[in-house]
Amino acid sequence: MKNRAEEAQAAARAIYEESPDLIHQIIKEKSAEAEELEEETVKKIAELKANKNSKEDWHFWREIMIAPMVDKLEHLKRAIFRMQILTGERKTPKGMVTPQQIEMAKACPWDQLIEVDRAGFAKCPFHDDSSPSLYTRRGFAHCFSCSWSGDTIKFVMETQGLDFRQAVKHLT
Repeated sequence: MKNRAEEAQAAARAIYEESPDLIHQIIKEKSAEAEELEEETVKKIAELKANKNSKEDWHFWREIMIAPMVDKLEHLKRAIFRMQILTGERKTPKGMVTPQQIEMAKACPWDQLIEVDRAGFAKCPFHDDSSPSLYTRRGFAHCFSCSWSGDTIKFVMETQGLDFRQAVKHLT
């Protein structure tokens, strides 16, 4: 049985048949850029250490030169990783949830989680509710009696006692 992420990936491939080739090309370009940046970062660190600057100079240059390079490198590696997941080259690590899974979890219809009337109201499970006071709309809910507010992920976490990852997996 396919999960929603795999179904969405298959649908995207069906619509954009050329996208896997384009994504592979971008992965190659970004990988080359990441390798280049990593080599440059290692060289700069070696240069700074070789100069035997004082600690104050090291901290200054680390913040000015090295930190932005490392941040950019981490950003590139995350982007490459996500693209590899999209193409199927890499699987999502066990326990990790992707941004796509989070978006799909937030988009889960409220009527799959709780009984909702036509106007979008439901009985709030967080207090003894005699008439519907929990208003649901577009993945968000608010109770006018107890002031609870949250999205579908928070709702599942609190009603079923799950952590964030488990709630996202449950909803997808």
